[in-house]
Amino acid sequence: MGVYELSVSTGNGNKQNDDYLLELGGTMSIVCLDWYLTAGHEEHIHVEAFVQDQDGNAVVGAAVTLRNTVDTGEELREWQLKTSTTFDYLGYNHGESCPLSVAKASGASGQFCCIGLGAQEPFCPTGNYQSEVLSVEPPVGSNMVWDGVTPDNGRYFISTH
Repeated sequence: MGVYELSVSTGNGNKQNDDYLLELGGTMSIVCLDWYLTAGHEEHIHVEAFVQDQDGNAVVGAAVTLRNTVDTGEELREWQLKTSTTFDYLGYNHGESCPLSVAKASGASGQFCCIGLGAQEPFCPTGNYQSEVLSVEPPVGSNMVWDGVTPDNGRYFISTH
């Protein structure tokens, strides 16, 4: 288990060299799901996943699949099932609803969005929004495994439309 630098060289005379970080073993965890609302003429509800390895290091390049639902009080409906990759950044919302130390030391996924103004009705109705992590696939070259845990999460949003 650990991170190793693999150096590869080819050719005679005009050699070609490349280095690659290879991560072997370990566990990935979703350490926080950050919910937030952006306003304007189109209200958006966003959630981002923050991923760390067993040592508290950011996992960059993992594919996170979330199932996002909203309970309107009248029905429970899925508003998105999507996969997004983790990046080396603090997240669009800078992990504001996560402990700052967690957000800074994590790979944040792209945004999962519920867009406010739909063609027929507001797509982001008032209700309790939840995310379930369905899978976390390791970055290319890694054989880390996801611990299978979806952290407690959710936000109640009131639609203004």
